[in-house]
Amino acid sequence: MKIFKFAAVSAVLVLMVGCTGLSESQRKLAQSAIASDLYLKHVKAKYTVFTKQVMVDDVSGDSILIEPVPYTIDLSIVEKCEGLLSFNDDDVEKLGFRMAEYELKSTAKVDSTAFNQCVDNYLVTHELDAKNLDLLINNSDFKTMKQQPSFAKKVEEIKQDEMVSLHETLEILSIMRNHEKNIAKADYQSKIKAL
Repeated sequence: MKIFKFAAVSAVLVLMVGCTGLSESQRKLAQSAIASDLYLKHVKAKYTVFTKQVMVDDVSGDSILIEPVPYTIDLSIVEKCEGLLSFNDDDVEKLGFRMAEYELKSTAKVDSTAFNQCVDNYLVTHELDAKNLDLLINNSDFKTMKQQPSFAKKVEEIKQDEMVSLHETLEILSIMRNHEKNIAKADYQSKIKAL
């Protein structure tokens, strides 16, 4: 019987502690976790692809990745912008027993407009590094796409300011990926018609 009383008192204490809000360190962890989640949702809504695998050697099959926004830059963006998120402790729930596993409750009403603008501003104002630029412009798919008037026009618009931003690179990769999907879909449908 004492065990049940102890369990009941422990459960009440846990609930009471949970109701007092987050400590400063918990709030920082929650803000970082929530910012990372919102960042991913925001960029996934804007771009259909974030990397492109390119063949380096057709014989060996070796390839390399065009990765305009590597993980280290993702982290920099989140760290730079996370302070713009404002939420109440009641909007957050802890997942599991790990320290950094927090997420917004489904009922939370958090305005992420300033955060999203910060992310967009970063992507628009930071340029693609030389290595990824070389990989992109020397890629056979890119060269083929440049033969299409609408894509060539987009590339010309991008070149106007003599800088290729991360945003513009992600746009290019997304256009290329959507084109590849459309070709694959058309090929699939033509095979169905040929049945």
